[in-house]
Amino acid sequence: TTSPTQSSTAATPTPTPSPETPADLDRVGHLLSSLGYTVSKTDPSAMYLNLPACEASIRQTEDYIEIIGGAQQEQGDYDQVFSWVENFNAHSMIPTMLAARDKDTDEVHIFGTFRIPTTWNYTNDQLAEQVDRGLDAVNKAIEGYHQGYSV
Repeated sequence: TTSPTQSSTAATPTPTPSPETPADLDRVGHLLSSLGYTVSKTDPSAMYLNLPACEASIRQTEDYIEIIGGAQQEQGDYDQVFSWVENFNAHSMIPTMLAARDKDTDEVHIFGTFRIPTTWNYTNDQLAEQVDRGLDAVNKAIEGYHQGYSV
């Protein structure tokens, strides 16, 4: 036995963290199910998920993993949507919100975007946290927009 002033010589095993490597779409895809997300469809350049407030896509560009979720209003008031987006972006760090209008149909779209740099190295836990944070932020912003959330 050891006294309270003596230290034990038995080493406590320390879990080995996953190595830090750049983010990529394959790694993100492997992490999604452990985070509780289900991929509804895939194509060579993206994965799609049905979130409670919107459908989201996850794509990889040269420099980023991009999480994009959106909503559409038929014949919407673009100026009102754009004003909401400007206000949201002025008061919230994530996600970045965008508004767009199809001039042919006058449909108004709102999008939330969250980017994860692919040039940075992440452990699996760090990358999972970023992906979960991005999906949650995009979903909550679109949900807030639908509920008339004022920032």
